[in-house]
Amino acid sequence: MNGGSCNDIPLRSAQGRIYRHSTKKLVAPLTSKAGSTAKAYTAENAKRIQWMSRHELPQEEGAFLLYLAERSISQGSSSLSKSLAAYQLAHDALTPDTQRFATELIRTRKRKESETRRQPAVASLEEINKVIELAKNADPKTERDVLITLLSWTALLRASEVSELKWTDLHHFTEY
Repeated sequence: MNGGSCNDIPLRSAQGRIYRHSTKKLVAPLTSKAGSTAKAYTAENAKRIQWMSRHELPQEEGAFLLYLAERSISQGSSSLSKSLAAYQLAHDALTPDTQRFATELIRTRKRKESETRRQPAVASLEEINKVIELAKNADPKTERDVLITLLSWTALLRASEVSELKWTDLHHFTEY
């Protein structure tokens, strides 16, 4: 048992031989990443180092959080996630508090993106009634289009979902 570090755990085989198993975190080197990922991470780390140098900040976690916070003003959550992944690859691991703060910063940015995302247009009852009026001419194609519109509106189906329906999928109920 002598000569092992505090990160080694002695393991005994069935034959009684002692082996040592390291519990140290293995960090994949940059070369194990896909070429495009390695290139993106290298570029991201270069941007971060340049930003920290320009602001005369040390290359440490606190400065990295400032970098992420400033970038969160103008960059999306995916860019922030890439910055975090690139930093982690270059610096092994973050402290739990730093990891939590960085993750929350990214999560907040993602929420903000979802709030500002444009919602789909919704047809009004008045617009639906105009479409129904079109059914008054006996054209079968127009009747089909009106049926598709009514199904979409009342059953909250997408056009692609309605287009996949078959007559056997439809049931008429007179009572609710």
